[in-house]
Amino acid sequence: MDYRPDGILVTLPKPFFSGGPDEEGWTEESLGRYFRMMNESDEMWWTQGLANKPKYDKILYCYMVYGGFVQYRLNIASIEGPAVKEFPARGGGFRSLSKKCWLTLCAPTIKAPYEIPRQGFQGFRYTQEIF
Repeated sequence: MDYRPDGILVTLPKPFFSGGPDEEGWTEESLGRYFRMMNESDEMWWTQGLANKPKYDKILYCYMVYGGFVQYRLNIASIEGPAVKEFPARGGGFRSLSKKCWLTLCAPTIKAPYEIPRQGFQGFRYTQEIF
């Protein structure tokens, strides 16, 4: 029987959370609020860039790892190939990011029901369903 992962684990690095209370940007708390709000609106999604495209089709979930733990599970709505995408930049304007793969993540978003320690890593890791 062939191995077919249910999801991937993606680590958000510490610099991603460099926004403070008086600064634009994400904090762990604001990102958690955004993920929970995604459950209330079909108009909200999360775009996650990856350095490489997963080799498996039909991966269902993306588990977000930050702060040393698996924090959330989001559904993968689509997987796109290489592209340059623009995102709002701190202080105004836009910032362009080039990645080999882009995931569009959607609701339902589920907060980890218990602590799942996971050391950070670069890239992504395949996994079976965690929760």
